[in-house]
Amino acid sequence: MTHLAGVKSNRVRLDDVEAEASYHALEDAPQPSCTTSARPQCQRPVDDSLPPPTLPPHSIQEAVELSVQCFDILHNTSSKAVNPPKSHVKLPRSNAICTSHYTWWSFVPVFLYRTFRKPANFYFLTIGFLQMIPPISPTNGVPLQFLPLSIVVLIDGIFAAIEDYHRHRADNDMNDTRCLRYNVTSGAFETAAWKDIVVGDLLQLQDNDVVPADLVVVATDGQVAAGCYIETKSLDGETNLKLREPLLQAQFDNVAEPDIAAILNGLEFAHDQPPTPNIHVHRGAVHCRMPNTLSVDAEDNMVTLPISVQHTAWRGCKIRNTQRIWGVVAYVGVDTKLMQGLKIQAMKQSTIDSVTDAQVILLVAMLVVLCVVGASLHTTWSTPALPSYLGRSAPDSPFIASFFYFLITMASILPITLNVSITAVKNLQGYFMTRDKDMFDSDRNMPMQARNKALNEQLGHITHIFSDKTGTITCNKMDFRKCTIRGVSYGNGTTAIGRAAARAQCTPNNSTDATDEGSHDTPVIPNVRFQDQRLYADLDGASGPEQAKAIRWFFTHLALSHSVLLDARREFAASSPDELALVSAAKYFGFAFVERHPGSIIVQLAQDGSSETYYLLAVFEFTSARKRMSVVVQSCNASQDVVVLSKGADSVLWPRLRSDAWVEATKSHLHGFATEGLRTLVIASKTIALDEWERFYAEYQLAQVHSAERVEQLQDDMEDNLTLLGVTGIEDRLQDRVPETLELLSKAGIGLWVLTGDMQETAVNVGYACSLLTNDMDRYIVNAHTCPTRISLLHHLDELYNRLVGSASSFTSHQAAIVIDGTSLSLLLHGKSTRTDPDYTSTSTDALHFLRVALLCRVVIACRCSPSQKARLVELVQVHCADARTLAIGDGANDVPMISTAHVGVGIAGEEGRQAVNSSDFAVGQFHFLARLVLVHGRWNYTRVAHLIGFTYYKNIVYCMSMFWFMLTYSAYSGALIYAVFIQQGYNLFFTALPIIAYAVLDQDVPANIAMALPQLYHVTGRRLFDRHQFWTWICLGVVDSVLLLYFVTLSSVLVDPFSATTSLLTLGDLGWTALCLFMNIRIMLVVSTWNSFLLASIGISLGFVYGLQIAIDVLWLQVPTWEAPYWWLLHYPMTWLVQLLVLVGIVIKDVWYAAYQRRFHPTVLDLVQSATPTQRATTGRPSLESLQSIEFPPVKWILPHLHSLHDNMEPDTSVPTERMRQEGSHHGFAFGQPANILRWLLRKVPTYL
Repeated sequence: MTHLAGVKSNRVRLDDVEAEASYHALEDAPQPSCTTSARPQCQRPVDDSLPPPTLPPHSIQEAVELSVQCFDILHNTSSKAVNPPKSHVKLPRSNAICTSHYTWWSFVPVFLYRTFRKPANFYFLTIGFLQMIPPISPTNGVPLQFLPLSIVVLIDGIFAAIEDYHRHRADNDMNDTRCLRYNVTSGAFETAAWKDIVVGDLLQLQDNDVVPADLVVVATDGQVAAGCYIETKSLDGETNLKLREPLLQAQFDNVAEPDIAAILNGLEFAHDQPPTPNIHVHRGAVHCRMPNTLSVDAEDNMVTLPISVQHTAWRGCKIRNTQRIWGVVAYVGVDTKLMQGLKIQAMKQSTIDSVTDAQVILLVAMLVVLCVVGASLHTTWSTPALPSYLGRSAPDSPFIASFFYFLITMASILPITLNVSITAVKNLQGYFMTRDKDMFDSDRNMPMQARNKALNEQLGHITHIFSDKTGTITCNKMDFRKCTIRGVSYGNGTTAIGRAAARAQCTPNNSTDATDEGSHDTPVIPNVRFQDQRLYADLDGASGPEQAKAIRWFFTHLALSHSVLLDARREFAASSPDELALVSAAKYFGFAFVERHPGSIIVQLAQDGSSETYYLLAVFEFTSARKRMSVVVQSCNASQDVVVLSKGADSVLWPRLRSDAWVEATKSHLHGFATEGLRTLVIASKTIALDEWERFYAEYQLAQVHSAERVEQLQDDMEDNLTLLGVTGIEDRLQDRVPETLELLSKAGIGLWVLTGDMQETAVNVGYACSLLTNDMDRYIVNAHTCPTRISLLHHLDELYNRLVGSASSFTSHQAAIVIDGTSLSLLLHGKSTRTDPDYTSTSTDALHFLRVALLCRVVIACRCSPSQKARLVELVQVHCADARTLAIGDGANDVPMISTAHVGVGIAGEEGRQAVNSSDFAVGQFHFLARLVLVHGRWNYTRVAHLIGFTYYKNIVYCMSMFWFMLTYSAYSGALIYAVFIQQGYNLFFTALPIIAYAVLDQDVPANIAMALPQLYHVTGRRLFDRHQFWTWICLGVVDSVLLLYFVTLSSVLVDPFSATTSLLTLGDLGWTALCLFMNIRIMLVVSTWNSFLLASIGISLGFVYGLQIAIDVLWLQVPTWEAPYWWLLHYPMTWLVQLLVLVGIVIKDVWYAAYQRRFHPTVLDLVQSATPTQRATTGRPSLESLQSIEFPPVKWILPHLHSLHDNMEPDTSVPTERMRQEGSHHGFAFGQPANILRWLLRKVPTYL
């Protein structure tokens, strides 16, 4: 057991004790979602004469005496004080952090090691070393390859050094931050640096201080009685404040600093878990020596009490609205939650990068073949043919030496500057994206953020978008609108979503919206928009005492069952907008939550101004798996009965309700609320006797220490046989321009999936309100009611699939939508969820039945969907659809798994914090910015990067292959170089790099307003702009142009020197090099769509290097006797310029002719748009959209990738199910561009499920 020594030292020592083996088996058990107060301390500000409550199972006085005796915090699962397993015992840690990668003495070796671990850098390093071997070196043993390589490495090193310098600065600033630490020797708090803090130190922090290490809060001094607020935004992105409870508040009250040493003496700590990054779970228990006969362990007089996360403050949190806190350090340095959470996430790779990496392997194979061919021809040519009668063998073959000679010469077929160019381009693209004023959110003062610039171009060919609803499509600003209590519905008017859905479905709806005010005497409260005088009348007893009592208890429930806090301004600080709306509604109707203390909560009644205090005995917290929350309370002013208050989703609470008379009426009202787009929550409760609660709590307390599964079982038992109180209806309004955004994305050929935790009716009506669903769309419902079993569900999906495929006779235009609930998804998504799991394919067959139907639908809506199901749906599409490119967008912590799984994750800075933003690749302030991000910047970047990579390989192919042809045809396979060796080293750095970079940063094939007005361009031009076919098209074009370049140069070079019968090699090389670089700088003009000053300047600078550097080298080498024809001399001949012009025209003319022929006789849609745009810009200064309306776009071809996991030896099940397929809406044919037989081949042969 870890022992905190008292006066002599405040360090930690480890004592050996024995752990129970059963606990190690439970070490990885899930944490039960419960926070308890075993000894609630009731505050009674209203009436001090009230008798003290009866508390289970010990009294408050005994709890205080217990605290004075010991302070044990355990992260273990044993009922005894245990020592951590030996694997967990570590040497004392330092609280100093180091996020830097290098030190001053390790920078050079470590950086070089990391740099040359990259395959491209290692490849060129090897080439440089090979150049140092004279027999195989075309550079006479001089490693000229090191010149461009060193420049590339130097650029990377400068950026790495700058970044690491900033890391060192940040680390030093953090480590040298000062705080107050208790010195047991002097008996006072003294300042100490964060880096000097160790486990076991007692720290004192003040308001707005940042917590320097993971602490256990032992005492507080602030506005909150026996508690403190912390802000965890730096850890989880959540902006709401959280309440923490001190462990030893009574012990530290009114204690002088010198006496603290005596209190600390003898306190013991133990930990059985290694540090983890999970900030929401703290599994442990307190083992304490009891002062009296309350011991539950007669042998050593010990008792075990649970410890929760409520007693902790993690490093990086900020103390808020609290004067002071005292805490004991539990974890330091790399063991803290903050540092544990700084793990490197799996890097996402764009599709273009994946395609390029795969094709580079083939390009290397091509290089090897070329080297073998050249070496073979050279060996054959140079080996003398000896007569057989001489009896002598031929000398050793020079094949190996020739092979490496050709390899060194042709090494630049792989561009050395490609990675540097791509990195620079993507960073500049990201800069201009963030500067786009049309994506600036003025409400939050937030520009668009490109957090992962490596995926800029991935935005340009998205096939599926997975979107959350709440906070993403809607505002996540909740207003209490309606409720039903004991079978009576309250609340007039309808919602904006309800009216929009009615219009979309052509349903008459004459209801008006509710006003912002309720009655004349009710104050206006934020988050409440309610209008119905009947509720106030019934609250006063108009409908009888039973209904009035039900209404009072309904709103008392809302005032008690929550985790809302009161900040320093006495305003509500909620963890979710839903809870804020519910607590605000309770206050609106006269049941105001006014104070929270550890173990108690106070509600003020507006009718008589009195207050009621309730003991908070236990909290069964909400999780995505439970989908409900319960609190156990006991009134200080009433009987000793205990009340369980539960609220949650109808899907989980409805089976737990008693069969009361008003259940069916309430169910009908709930359906009506959902139809209007309201978020619904079921409210229920039950009363139990005190002795029953004490028995339950004794077992529950023990289970918290021993078994997480048992805790869940006990929670389920307590949340059963509930009495239905009613249902709440909360409105969440649509964000601005959501319907227009979804329409644009749909026209772009992107499949839309909305994944939400709301009810089916709510999700469907929101879909209609935002034009995701339309009245002429075939809508199919799959839920637990239509398909209660797995077999019926699979039958249903098969029939739906056969119907969709059977009706797709023309495959020209069709719209269909499928709506599926979380229960059905649970049946389909059973088993493993990731490709790394060993039995993934064997358990995912059922999901493929749903996937092939979903791929045939334009819209997919999944309701009552958990965060894990969202991520698994995204992965389902990615794993089984070869050409799918997914984008996930959300705003909350529950969307993080989905955002992290998708190819591209987009986070919205919403009301629930920035956790989604922190986990995303791109971040925006509003949903409607997504259209511009994808259709404009995504498409631009995809086009730019595709041409950047293709053109970079193309220009190197022309360069290397022209040398190869010369070595084969003009040098008798000897490998003689046409270009000067030294000047070649600047080909990728100085002569051809800038124009393509300028193009890749600034080019716009169509203006932004045209890209937004014609979203079909995204589908028409984006999907196949760069793939294996396009890559090798660039390579083949480079081979052809290399032949043309060489022979145009050699045939026309004789014109330069009419006095010589032949052209010297140096003259030919100078002409060829100038023609090559000039051609590459002019060739980029055929790719450019938008001319700008930066592009023209880059071409001018490159051409200046072409001529200037050659002249400079010529001047420096004038004294070399072998330098027969100086370059400066060549430039004085007019024929030199004529030859360059002839070569340029001879090569480029074919590309110009082909482009003109294509635009004239076979124009693409992009050609038509580009042809119309300049004309309108010339006359009006801006492209006219009206001139583009006549352009006919081909129908959207929905991507139907091959399903890899389907077995070819199984035929699809065509049996007719017993259940009738449910279709809603009128039926129309489905649209595809592929013939029917191709479609059936793609989606054929599903394994049987019988």
